[in-house]
Amino acid sequence: MSMALVYVDQGVCLPSAEALVKQLTSLLDPAVAVLKVDGQYVKSQPWQDKAIVFVMGGGNCRYWDEQLGAEGVEKIQRYVLGGGKFMGFCAGAYFAAAESIFVLSNGSIKKSRPLAFFPGKAFGPLVENADYLSVEAARAANISFKIKGVLEMGSLYYQGGCFFDIEEDSDDVEIMGRYRSLDKTSAVICKCGDGLALLDGTHPEFKFDVSLGSESLYGQLAGKLALQEEFRMKVWQEIGSKLMLPVRTVNVKI
Repeated sequence: MSMALVYVDQGVCLPSAEALVKQLTSLLDPAVAVLKVDGQYVKSQPWQDKAIVFVMGGGNCRYWDEQLGAEGVEKIQRYVLGGGKFMGFCAGAYFAAAESIFVLSNGSIKKSRPLAFFPGKAFGPLVENADYLSVEAARAANISFKIKGVLEMGSLYYQGGCFFDIEEDSDDVEIMGRYRSLDKTSAVICKCGDGLALLDGTHPEFKFDVSLGSESLYGQLAGKLALQEEFRMKVWQEIGSKLMLPVRTVNVKI
């Protein structure tokens, strides 16, 4: 059985992980089992031959080195270099860059990271706020995303994510998305040995609707993003296509 693995352990944002499970279940062929896995599973189980993609979403990735250990991180790296596929969103994107720089009100956290699927630096957050996880720091970020070779404009949910220090395509990195107001790279696809890694500073896994109302800040944000559902799904279809995953011909809502 083919599997899509979503990492869930200490430090992982559970709503992000659950949204990724739903999105991948909706996107991928029904024969693919979408599983949540923790660090112990990654280290101890022989998952590489069955996995079609390994996914890390939002959260606080400072816990992940400890949970995965050098063994787990190296196992993910070998899997991708050997022809596997990886998706990293927000914290998952920081974790998979060669260096992450996270600026807080009381200083910066700079860290070299061993996965290094993106060979450069990931910088964030993009919104100055004492609490980068607060609703005040959330945005419907204006994005241009390359879909079938053409840039399309829309908005995606942003909360504490990064941009990448690359301004044009290289032999190993293709720019997929940009924050339009900042003119910074939001998403890349990286060639990693025989494999591929999609890293994205936004949260395209979250689906929003207008039922939350418009009086609260969160309701206003949800209202803006609910109008972007067609764009969000185009982004996912493109991600699936670029990573050569078995995507459903007709998307099924769950």
